[in-house]
Amino acid sequence: MALTDFGRIKLGPDHSEPDYSYGSWFAMLFSAGMGIGLMFFGVAEPIMHYLSPPA
Repeated sequence: MALTDFGRIKLGPDHSEPDYSYGSWFAMLFSAGMGIGLMFFGVAEPIMHYLSPPA
């Protein structure tokens, strides 16, 4: 969608500027993905090992 005409639509007044750059935006998305992965697997992996211990 960012490469089409929809990518040019502003979600605020015409004079507004973005708060974050593309690099910062990507870093925040990456950090959120890594954080939720750590939170999920931090709980799920010990439970999986408890339910079916490795040989």
